Amino acid sequence: MKLRPTISLYDPDGSHPSSLGAILTAYVFVGAITGEVPASIPGWYGITDIDGESVQLMSIDNLDAIFFRKIAEQTLRGYGMLK
Repeated sequence: MKLRPTISLYDPDGSHPSSLGAILTAYVFVGAITGEVPASIPGWYGITDIDGESVQLMSIDNLDAIFFRKIAEQTLRGYGMLK
């Protein structure tokens, strides 16, 4: 929050994560479990049914993904959790 105070990590209820908060959490979880933070993540999350119809669940800007990767690495490195 200090690096990007305007970023919204929570939904308006203040309790549930926003899409951006969920991505940051995922980066940290994956890094904690595997000892490595993924080099990249897809920018679009959705599903396509058997008829070829797609539904977008969420999308993330590439710059946000890069920023969150760096934050996750710094956080996990601080706890000695990266390989």
